[in-house]
Parts: sequence; structure tokens; C-alpha cells
Amino acid sequence: MEEVEDQGASSFAAYDKVKLPPRPSGRGVKLAYTLFVSPNDPLWRLYRVIHSIYSEQDFFFVHVDAQQSYASEEERLENESKAKQAMQGVLDIMAPMVAQGNMRVEPIYDVSWGGTSMLNAELAMGEALLEMGDWDYWINLSSTDYPLKPINKLREYLLDAKNWGYNYGWGAYQDPDDDEKNQGLKSTFVECEGHSFRVDDKFPIPRGVKLQGGSSWFVLSRQFVQWVDDCLAMGFDNRTKAGECSTPLMLLDYGQYKINFEEVFYQTVQANTGHCELVVNEDLRFINWSKDRDDVHVGCMHWEEVDWCGNSPQVMTEDKWDEGREKHDRFFSRKYESPVVFDHMDSVLGLNTTEGMPKELSDVMNKNNVLIENPRGQNIALHKVAFASSNQVNDDGKAFFSANVLDGNLNTRWSSDHVDHGQWITVKLSDNAEPLCNVTEVRVVWETAYAAVYDLQISEDMDKWEVVHSTTRDNRKRPKTKKELTHVIPINGGKGAMLAAFKLDLKHRATRWGFSIWEIEAYGKCHEHIPGAIFGDAPEY
Repeated sequence: MEEVEDQGASSFAAYDKVKLPPRPSGRGVKLAYTLFVSPNDPLWRLYRVIHSIYSEQDFFFVHVDAQQSYASEEERLENESKAKQAMQGVLDIMAPMVAQGNMRVEPIYDVSWGGTSMLNAELAMGEALLEMGDWDYWINLSSTDYPLKPINKLREYLLDAKNWGYNYGWGAYQDPDDDEKNQGLKSTFVECEGHSFRVDDKFPIPRGVKLQGGSSWFVLSRQFVQWVDDCLAMGFDNRTKAGECSTPLMLLDYGQYKINFEEVFYQTVQANTGHCELVVNEDLRFINWSKDRDDVHVGCMHWEEVDWCGNSPQVMTEDKWDEGREKHDRFFSRKYESPVVFDHMDSVLGLNTTEGMPKELSDVMNKNNVLIENPRGQNIALHKVAFASSNQVNDDGKAFFSANVLDGNLNTRWSSDHVDHGQWITVKLSDNAEPLCNVTEVRVVWETAYAAVYDLQISEDMDKWEVVHSTTRDNRKRPKTKKELTHVIPINGGKGAMLAAFKLDLKHRATRWGFSIWEIEAYGKCHEHIPGAIFGDAPEY
């Protein structure tokens, strides 16, 4: 496919300004919600989330995702059985609300991360909500969201004269030529059997359209949602005579060959039409992103398969929820996992989202309050000393030091210079004041800039080193998921006994970046101190 910059549509230099819709009289704001639910989501959490927002005056569409591809027929049958059980579990939870007539629970699309199926499902749910009843605002949530304030506070906020009728969603200008910051907007992606693949062709960019986006969360007015739905109903073949509606029609076609386009579609439609003056650049959410969020590499966007290439928010604590609650224009936050935190939120909000919960769900929930010990035992590398051949320092002064790999925090990382050879990182377990250690396993949690070829070396004195494992392109294939970026390396045959240190000798990069690691862990046991044992000093860096 030849790369061109014209698909036959353009943004309009002049368009009619959209007027604010009339405010409701004699009633409060009615809300419509969509929730994406995975078959793997714990049902106790879904029960609590839906009961934290449910009201008979509002409308709800719960989408249960499905698994599209399987490694074998046996896996397909097993997963389809689990999916049916999960679907039935969700239906059982929602049955009383579905009976009220203001909720639908359906698997419209087989949704996969990053694929166009996410946007298509969202558009289908928006259309379904329009048909379900009269509401004023559409809010999209996930099954890990929870309100920061009582829902009536949100109704009051949206009904306020200075807020009414506007659309809420965060977005920034997306430069198609800046591959390091956008999400491959000039590359072509194809979703197939539950996975998104990058192909070599370049897909044409709609002429004159300013691409805007960066967040998939929104609060949209019915007026805007109805207009988009009416435009899309005209069909792509009518784009040249669709007037201003050509913008959403062209963008939807363009987005079928992108990843994460649900983060771009609505914001870009607003920025290039008469709705541009009814936009608030804020999604009303409080999300605890990792400290490294602005520096997450987009290198994985250029892999052949881009599943799970992104950045996830940190799990929220009670203190973080309290922090978000104090912000006047934040009404939802994510993500939550601990029942203890749910209990805290309910107590502050005056809710009881466990009321009526089936015993089988509450039993599972209560088990989540029990501390489960790591079956590998103690991470003996935690807070030890790490030093490396180089440490990346950005132009703004931000550095990625080797100590980050031993701090127990999966949101901080080490990164080397952007070169292939001569790079290494050493973990020092012992010195003359500490005992030697017996290491049985090393775990390396790589960032997307991982090493395709490297050796694991061990030493009793930090002078002589022995290779105990070599990773190559032959024995470890290119990762397709984030999970596969964690390398687990056993040290067998007693070779890991009486160690002072181990080292990763990094030989070849898998990306054009340097080498980057979130965390290095070592499992085993440290011995008693041996008097008189003296080991080499760490080199300067």
C-alpha cells in the first residue's frame, strides 16, 4: 500500500458551532454507564463495583469480553467452558437489575487489547444506550473502577451551568510523524484471532485532520453521542456528501487499522468539528500512574505483535483513594483489588456493597484478605547493591540508576546507554560484612527494551566469574505479552552455592533502545557470616 496523505476527506475550515443542549427541568442528571468485564475478573469485585453506582433512574450496558484464539482444540474447549461459566456468573449477579429493564449484559464483540474491536464495541454499546432510554451523559468504566464521591455529587457537578452540556475526556495533539510519542499512527495494524499485528505498509492519514487523544476514559453528552451515531449510520460510502459527518466516518475507517484508537477517536472528532468548543480536557478520573509513565518506551509498538504493549496504572491504596477524593473535579478512580480497600471506600461513601452478596462470592472475597507468602521464599537481592556499565540520563536530568532494579518497585527501572556491546549489570549479595548466599533462581523483569542475547554469570569473590546460563534468540523467542518479559532462570546442580554476586552480561539488544530492567530478584538463602572473608570492590560508574 502506497503511503499517501489524502483519503478524500478533510477537516472543515468553517463549520456550525454546536449549541449547548437545554438543561433538564424538574429532575436531576440521568447517567448511562458502560463496563468492560473480563471472564477472569473476580465476581465479588464486579458485584461491589456495580452496586456502588447502580440506580434505577440510570442505564447500564455490561460487556463481557470473550477469548478469540487458542493454542489447541483442548485449550479452546477448556476456555470456552470457563467463559460460559463466567458469563453465567455475571448474569446471575446482574439478574435483578436486568429485570428492572435498565441494564443489558452481552458479549457484543470478542474484544482484544489494542485492537479495533475495542472501539467497535464501544460504539455499539453507545448506540444501544441511545435506544435503551433517556439519559444525559455516558460514562465508560472498567470492572476495576470505583467512585471517589457519591454519584449524586457527579450529577450536581454536571448539572452546574458552567459544566452542563460539555464533553469530558483528556487528549493531547498526536503528531503522526513522532513515532516516539504517538501510538504508531502512520503504521498499519491488523487485528486477527484476538491479537493485533503490525504490518509493513503505511496507512494514509485523513487529510487536514488534527489527531487528538491519549486517554480511553470519557464522560460524553447525549447530544454528542447521538450526533456521532447519526453520522456513522450514513455509511462510509456516503462520506464525500456527508458534510461535517465525513470526519467521524473517515476516522472510523482509519481507526480500523490502528491500535488503541479508542483513545483517539472521540477526542479527534471533537477537535475537528463544531463540537470543539464544547470540550473540557479532563476525564474526571484519578489514576495512580507509575512514576515512569512518561518514559515508557514505545519500542514495543513496532514489534510484529503488539498485544499488552502499554502501561497500566498502579493498584490503589486507601491513602491514594483518600488523596483522589479531595480533588473537586475527580469522581472515579482505578484500579482496586483488595477487599480491605473496598471496605474503606464504602465506609466513607456510606455504601454497603456487600449487602446481598451470595455466600460463594463472599467466601472468595474473604480469602483475598489472607496474606499469601511467596512460594519461592525470600528475595535475597532486595535492597542489596547493584552497579552497571552505564546509566541512562535524559536531557532533562532524569536518570535511570542501577539501584532501581533492587528497590522492590516495579515502577522504577534501570536503563543503559543505547549501545550493544560492553553493557552489564551486577548484583552484589555479599561483602566482608555480610554472609555468602545460596541462589537457586534469578528473575529478571525486563522493560520492553530487553536483551535478546545475554549471559548470567556468578562469582564467589567478584574476581572470577562463571557462566551458568545463556539466553539466545534460539532458546527464548520474542515476547508476545508482558508476562513473557519476565525471565526466570534456575541455577541448578548446586552451582549457586556460596555466592557473593551475580551479573548479567548483556550482548545484543532486542530494540533500538538500550537495555532496561524494572526489577531483578534472587531466591535462595544467605549463610552465616564467614570471618575474614573479603571480596572485591564495586567498580566506579
